[in-house]
Amino acid sequence: MKVKLATQVFSHSVSAGIYTYTTLGGLHADAIGTAQLLAKFDKIFDCCNSLSFKDGKICRRPLTASPPHLLTVSSTNCERDDNVPLLQLSNIQDIPDIHQENIGPLRIISTEYTNEYLENRIFKDNAMAYVAGYLLRKAYELHKCDECVHLCSENSLAANNTFLLFKAYNTGSSAYSGLTVPSDEMLSYVNKLEDAFISFFDKLEKSKGIGRDLLELLGKIELDIPCKEFNRVFLIRLFVRMRIYYCLKYVNRELVTTKRKNRKYIKLVHL
Repeated sequence: MKVKLATQVFSHSVSAGIYTYTTLGGLHADAIGTAQLLAKFDKIFDCCNSLSFKDGKICRRPLTASPPHLLTVSSTNCERDDNVPLLQLSNIQDIPDIHQENIGPLRIISTEYTNEYLENRIFKDNAMAYVAGYLLRKAYELHKCDECVHLCSENSLAANNTFLLFKAYNTGSSAYSGLTVPSDEMLSYVNKLEDAFISFFDKLEKSKGIGRDLLELLGKIELDIPCKEFNRVFLIRLFVRMRIYYCLKYVNRELVTTKRKNRKYIKLVHL
């Protein structure tokens, strides 16, 4: 596995996702152990990749001999190396052959941890709450006042904010550590944008000016906000650009995977 792929899997985001699914009943409680393991690996990677003294992740700050760096590094190898038997092997040829007979193929028993609760919209709302918070934070960088601040809800502990709770780096005074938590109204608005994008993207994907057509379409979805200076057009543009990027990203990934699978076959055909 490539290092860049390993860091994507053994990451804080994947750990937060497993915590979220487990908390909401989408995964068995035993999955917590996997989430804890991924979180520990993420901290180990951070300790080896410090960036600045004010980084949002404490472990990614310069390495020190105090917590949490000390706890992270000291817990990376809790088992003693059992090298005594290896040193006592004076002649490897003296080891008798071990024959195992009547051993069938390896049987992997699949366990279905998901349940009917996965069909509930709560899981989509958790993902969309994170996206809506990101869009809102970017829009607030252009303008934020007392009239448009109601689009966020920093003190909300609703079920659709579970992923935000686990995603937060726990470095701030609030439970969400600086993450922007969208209100129910803002979350509903972004869900409407997403539903409209999914409904019309397949119809427009082969036409020219797809971005312009999507902007015109999504611009018809209303957002009830009294502030006239709130840049809703910027928010929609950012959403469209982000969604098109990820659609193309995963399509290109599938194409690359297909080419890799058929690479040896193509070489043999041309021999």
